[in-house]
Amino acid sequence: MLAFGDTRSQRSDTRDGAQVIAGTGPYGTSMRPCCSVMSRKERDEMGHDLKHDGLAEFRRGLELLEACEYERARSAFTTSLKRAPAEQRGLVHSMRAQAAALLLDWEAVIEDATIAIRLNPMLNLALALRGRAQSALGRYAEALVDFTKLLELNPADAFAYLSRGRVHLLLGHHLVAIAEFNKAQRLEPTLERLHLYRSEAYFALGQWSAAIKAATESIRLDDCPAVAYYVRATCRQERGEHLQAIEDLTKVIELWPVAVAYWARAASYHELGDDGRAAADEQAAVKLAAPECENETFEGDDWLGLHAEDAVSPDSSVPETHASSLP
Repeated sequence: MLAFGDTRSQRSDTRDGAQVIAGTGPYGTSMRPCCSVMSRKERDEMGHDLKHDGLAEFRRGLELLEACEYERARSAFTTSLKRAPAEQRGLVHSMRAQAAALLLDWEAVIEDATIAIRLNPMLNLALALRGRAQSALGRYAEALVDFTKLLELNPADAFAYLSRGRVHLLLGHHLVAIAEFNKAQRLEPTLERLHLYRSEAYFALGQWSAAIKAATESIRLDDCPAVAYYVRATCRQERGEHLQAIEDLTKVIELWPVAVAYWARAASYHELGDDGRAAADEQAAVKLAAPECENETFEGDDWLGLHAEDAVSPDSSVPETHASSLP
């Protein structure tokens, strides 16, 4: 089984008040959230709350984030920091961390978010960003600590449950992940990527029907359902439903023509005895020469975790817990 995902072409998007990492890849216009929900109004209010000589640069940084000018936004926040009083530097560090997150500069995210948390332990944004960065770097135990702290500050944060569940999914704790996703769903039933992650967990457990149901719900709700179509297709292949798998993989290719989708569709064509179409798909996959064909999964948190056990850190000390034992 080949994993499917790509995060190399990314931009920022704001939808329903949530700042997200966005891209033109298989996740379409809504990638993984990089922080807790923060509306444009809330970001504007940040500027009104700041009373210092760096206010103009801070507001400029917010505007540059909106314009997807992440490096320039980070520079503006750096200038703002030079003039901000101590009591307001935590917020500026948080926003510089967000700019770094949108640049995928995870070490810089951790550095700025850690300073922000030290200055103001109640900054949810900084905790969410640091947890996301720790997860992206494969530091799953640290990510779990941050998302758990986020939930202590706000037990109704559906995104924090989703993010903590995603970390458990990457660790191979599939039952725990499903329990976390259930908690997120009770708080926000249409949360972006919730059903996709749940489908990944069920796939890893070999529960094809449950995975198909979750992937179908993701297709219905998410902005760009290419990955959900891929998950559903692989489940159908496992059940020997190759005609339906081909339909789903064709949808994937229409939305995002990556090599792994062509390889997977070729496999179903072979199973149906259509070697001509299989050969055509194999040729298309080779021409694409995508990096994801070389390895089964991506590193860290930037791949579809169909084989989440492969992503477990060798020195991970996070124990497996049965879902029924969770509070």
